[in-house]
Amino acid sequence: MKGPTITPQDKRGLQRYADTAQVMYDTLEATNCLGEMNTDNFEKMILRLPKWAQAKFREHVKKLEHQGQIMPSFEDVVNFLNALM
Repeated sequence: MKGPTITPQDKRGLQRYADTAQVMYDTLEATNCLGEMNTDNFEKMILRLPKWAQAKFREHVKKLEHQGQIMPSFEDVVNFLNALM
């Protein structure tokens, strides 16, 4: 969640970020600690993305809302990051 914003053309950095998020998700799930992640953490994660990816995430959240989901889960964020690649 900490670190510089990923630049718009940094596909390698975006891939590393998605991979790190997946590992974090898998670790928290395996230890029954997914509840440790909250919307503040999600926001910090999304703010590290390039502006184009942030805009796509807003669209993703709107789709989730249309499906009846009020807030994205950590799994939603990780799936979104993986889908960018």
